[in-house]
Amino acid sequence: MRKYPNEFSATPANNLRCQLCEVDVKYDKTFNVDSHRSTQKHKDGLRRQSEAPTTSRQTFIEAPTSFSELVVSSFLAADIPLKKLSHPAIRRLFAEAGKTLPSESAARNMVTQIADREIDRLKENVANKKVFLIVDEAEVASVKYINSIIGDIDRPSITYLAQCKVLEDNPNSQIVSQTVDDVLRMLDVDRKNFALLLTDSANYMKAAGRTLKELYPGLKQVTCLAHLLHNCAMRVRAYFTTIDVLIARLKAATIKNKERRNMFRDAQLPLPPDPVVTRWATWLRAAFYYAEHLPAVREIVESWPEDGVLVMRAQEAIRNEQLACDLVRVVQYRPLIARLEKLEAATYTIEEAYSDICNMRFNDDPCQIRQYIDHRLTHGTDLIDIIEAKDNNVAPSTYALLRKAQPTTAAVERSFSLLNKLLRKDRNFLPENVNKYILPFFNNRNEH
Repeated sequence: MRKYPNEFSATPANNLRCQLCEVDVKYDKTFNVDSHRSTQKHKDGLRRQSEAPTTSRQTFIEAPTSFSELVVSSFLAADIPLKKLSHPAIRRLFAEAGKTLPSESAARNMVTQIADREIDRLKENVANKKVFLIVDEAEVASVKYINSIIGDIDRPSITYLAQCKVLEDNPNSQIVSQTVDDVLRMLDVDRKNFALLLTDSANYMKAAGRTLKELYPGLKQVTCLAHLLHNCAMRVRAYFTTIDVLIARLKAATIKNKERRNMFRDAQLPLPPDPVVTRWATWLRAAFYYAEHLPAVREIVESWPEDGVLVMRAQEAIRNEQLACDLVRVVQYRPLIARLEKLEAATYTIEEAYSDICNMRFNDDPCQIRQYIDHRLTHGTDLIDIIEAKDNNVAPSTYALLRKAQPTTAAVERSFSLLNKLLRKDRNFLPENVNKYILPFFNNRNEH
């Protein structure tokens, strides 16, 4: 091995492994090693190694895994089903490159090893560092999951999925606090180094935070500020019922009718928005669309033949005498959109978000959004504590780092989006195996 470091490596069982041919070689006699090196397969491997760029060769030599495991890791990271390893075209491609692919069953057996190695990598990344956790739950493909994202508060824009856990029951404070504690124990995080917990503002999440503060000295909890602004948008929606009715009825009348949609294109207008109320502030964006284009939209809708209930209901909504006045007033809430767009960036900080949200001003504010925000910023969260450094038991240097942390749970929202993609209809996972597949899938994408 010392004589040919670029060709052989020691295995955990203290055997000799040929990195080029992916086989074990007897090394009790020098003759066995020399005989293997004289084979055509090994010579081809040496040729490919010499022709490869230096950076690629270095990566290959230092990789702690076999070629088979590297292939499986790449398939997982790229969300390529492992059954594709059996496809004749894929096997032929690798065969022409002088490589033998693992079988599908062998590849599936490697997934656990790769997931374990990902956990080991996370342990190294957070060792002896102050960390934050982002925790949330969601239902995907009729199964409830709770995801935990971890990061170093000194580098808050870089996060990793630590665990994707299947829930057998509805989440509660005990399940959340136990899940967080299990993740931190798994990653060997010292209790004094758990500095920040980011969650939504659900009561059971805030209760879990209170429980965890008793276990982890100095821990602070911040509820997602993006969710706060989304809730503001929902309050605006509830107040302006005329606009809400218009959006719903125009959506119903146009979403599946190509002819009516083409009328907007012919008038060189954007198509009416298709808001999804569970997505951050999409309803507000739809309201601002009608505030900008109401005269043109009214002309199009009035030209539709009254030949159906959907058309009649849409025309009734757009003729409402209160509609124009409400659209004038709703425009004052445009700053909510600008702040939400900022909050989606991983580099946006708690300090910046707090300043921007506090500086938002509305005109007559009929929805009392300013009062709602002020109440939420001071209840059920340690946000003010972090901004004003109120806890004498927390070092000022830690407060400085906390102010630079992420103010949202957007990272965990993205993990659920990828989970939904992973669990599409052409994939079939046992719930207990999902965690092994999503770890390299999410973390590889998050690093790029």
